[in-house]
Amino acid sequence: MKRIAVLGGTRFFGKCLVNKILENNNYIVDVYSRNKSNLSFDRGNKKDLEDIFSKQYDIIIDNICFGSSDAKIVNDIFLANINWLPQQYIFTSTSFVYKEMKKYDESISFTFKTTSNKKYPEISYEVGKKESEYIFQNGVLSDVLLILRPPYIIGKGDHTKRLSKMISLVKNNSTIEINNNDFHKMSFVDVELLTDILIQFIDETKVGIFNVANESSLTSKEIYQLIEKVIDKDVNFVIKDNNKILSPYSLNQNLCLDISKLRSVYNKEIVPIELSLISIIRNIYEKI
Repeated sequence: MKRIAVLGGTRFFGKCLVNKILENNNYIVDVYSRNKSNLSFDRGNKKDLEDIFSKQYDIIIDNICFGSSDAKIVNDIFLANINWLPQQYIFTSTSFVYKEMKKYDESISFTFKTTSNKKYPEISYEVGKKESEYIFQNGVLSDVLLILRPPYIIGKGDHTKRLSKMISLVKNNSTIEINNNDFHKMSFVDVELLTDILIQFIDETKVGIFNVANESSLTSKEIYQLIEKVIDKDVNFVIKDNNKILSPYSLNQNLCLDISKLRSVYNKEIVPIELSLISIIRNIYEKI
């Protein structure tokens, strides 16, 4: 029986993942978070992390590493305590590491002469994740490291309420403003798919870097149009010629992940994001 530590597992993806792990009798899971109702800890406190890692978990899932200062503490602890190394260290990064790049596959890696030793929001979210990937890949965890690069995660229990806000706008307003950013294609991943992929990768002790997303991609406008269709509401779009972020899923570029590597190893069908969104929209609409 394997023991798993989840750092950050009380909201949305983390919560969904923990519930799925608990369905498997082959695993025992401890959830650590900043929520005092759970096994609380300070992510930036070396002593707190030493107390966790000294329990010598088989698998550690790190959902709340947001920058080089977070990653460096982890690397330093394991460097000084090699016998604490897990069989698998899983770092949830982000597809935003690809921003301003032209290729969206896992061949890209990052190089820094020096890292900032900071984390989000002191530095941008994508830079924080890039620096963390660099430190983990070039540190003591490299041989046991699994990095996941998901795009925007959608699904039931999303605490960001991004999709809920869009559904509410369609439900309550006949006119919605959109602009240039709402015509950029982007990848998404259903939280259920992301969870299922990670469970398989835990079962197989997979290492390496993987983009994780549903098939196909959508623009922010197309999401509005899908909502319009699902809830049977007509919307009038007013297009503004500016680059302000008007919609929750607006981006100033296309960001469509190459998931060829994922397809080659995932043992189930990866459905188009539209199919996932239809059921998710219906579920959210019934509750607002």
